[in-house]
Amino acid sequence: MDCPIENTPESCAFSDYISAIQQDLQSQYDLNVAEDIRSYICFDRKTVESLTGITETRQEALFVKQNTIDDIDVMVFFDKDLLYGMRNPNIHATPNPHSNHKYSSKYGSNYSNNYSGNNGNSIDNRTLLTFDNKMVLVEGVSHFIYLIWNAYKGKSIKPVELELQAEVDKFIHQAIYRNEQSCNIKDLKIIRERIFKNFTLLKTLNSAEVTRYNDASNAAAHYCKWLSNNHVMASDNGHLYAELARFYRMNFQQKTQHINSLSRLT
Repeated sequence: MDCPIENTPESCAFSDYISAIQQDLQSQYDLNVAEDIRSYICFDRKTVESLTGITETRQEALFVKQNTIDDIDVMVFFDKDLLYGMRNPNIHATPNPHSNHKYSSKYGSNYSNNYSGNNGNSIDNRTLLTFDNKMVLVEGVSHFIYLIWNAYKGKSIKPVELELQAEVDKFIHQAIYRNEQSCNIKDLKIIRERIFKNFTLLKTLNSAEVTRYNDASNAAAHYCKWLSNNHVMASDNGHLYAELARFYRMNFQQKTQHINSLSRLT
């Protein structure tokens, strides 16, 4: 899909921040994905509708069109409203961890088929973004990387696999960032609760989508609890990164079996 990139200073800075998340996630899992997500981003709902025929209402969505067995078109949509936290200097990336705020929705992805530069617009990305908006961005980037990485490996994936990995990515990305700010066991629990408990699903989701998101969230919650207790607080993160890289490369059945075995230990 030909995704027009807006060249306004705000959208360029926003795209660069999203690209930085891609680099963070790829580093966490020791991945080599050549595609830069900035070439696949679309911020305009009308463009999405004209290209896909879908009236998108969510803040993030992944669109995939499979042309041939070896050729797919990809577009990643992010709502312009996500820019709000980056424009407003009074909104901070890491809110009061004791806040009772809940996610307004759980953002999934659209699938049209089954799966078989920095422009000098610097911005303080670590402080000018809300927690919720940041999690939406991480989820969208996670979907993109997981799709592309598996496509290059010739692996077919299920939508639930994308959701499971994205839920893990959100926790790890936030936990490692918070760890730079003296994150402790209590903070990790609060982060898990915000990601895995304090959310509501969109009312427009069908029963299959609700089941998919709940299954992915529950499995990721168990895995991230185990990570919190065994790896994230360790002074040497080498074992954590080794575990994350190994988990990322498992297929869905292997991941669920791994999580089930670890759940009995937590």
